[in-house]
Amino acid sequence: MRILTILIGLTFLTSCDCYQRISGTVLDNETGKPLKGVTVYNKNKEGNKTITDTTGNFILSNVSGGFRCPPMTIMVENTNYKKQESRILTGGKKVIRLEKENTIPSIDSVYNPKLGKANDYDWTKIKEFKFYGFNNPNDKKDSKYLLADESKIESIFKNLKKSDGFVPKGASRFVTIIFDNKKQLTIQIISGGNLPFRVIKNNNWTDEWYSFGDITALEWVNYINKLTEEIAK
Repeated sequence: MRILTILIGLTFLTSCDCYQRISGTVLDNETGKPLKGVTVYNKNKEGNKTITDTTGNFILSNVSGGFRCPPMTIMVENTNYKKQESRILTGGKKVIRLEKENTIPSIDSVYNPKLGKANDYDWTKIKEFKFYGFNNPNDKKDSKYLLADESKIESIFKNLKKSDGFVPKGASRFVTIIFDNKKQLTIQIISGGNLPFRVIKNNNWTDEWYSFGDITALEWVNYINKLTEEIAK
């Protein structure tokens, strides 16, 4: 009878549910600033999730079976950041630092063309956007070109960003830009991805790279592809 009682007791203890509660703060690894809206979820129960608040803080709770409350393994995800796995003891709190995704060149800083110029070129004052397709106008002065829609270009270039260098993939496309102050330059649009571009100065490649982010990048890609189709006719 005593043995039976002990066995029943052990069965009861091992079948007890455990209430897990963890918390933490998610920061940008480079800047140390808190990240808002980061998804945090229980790796073993993906439906058990939450998001960080404006200060990067989160709280996650779960009911887990077992005699002892095990640590909770969580996954931390955010757009443009590497997914990270972390393990936190029940009742514990942890600071999690997310690194930016490096599968594509990262954007160093947002370049606001209204606040500054790059080599005396004001990107907000583009007068003509001559699209030459795959022909470099520096090589063929009489190359065929299309004039892009000024309002379309103005809308896209409002979201211009300075970028890291890119590796050309496939055939590049070329554009000559004439500004209101009559200065001009040629840009090389790199094939692949979101079609970043760099400045060509005095017929030489430079390290002045630019790209567009988010929705504008898709708009830029669609428009350049449309011009490419039109100039091929």
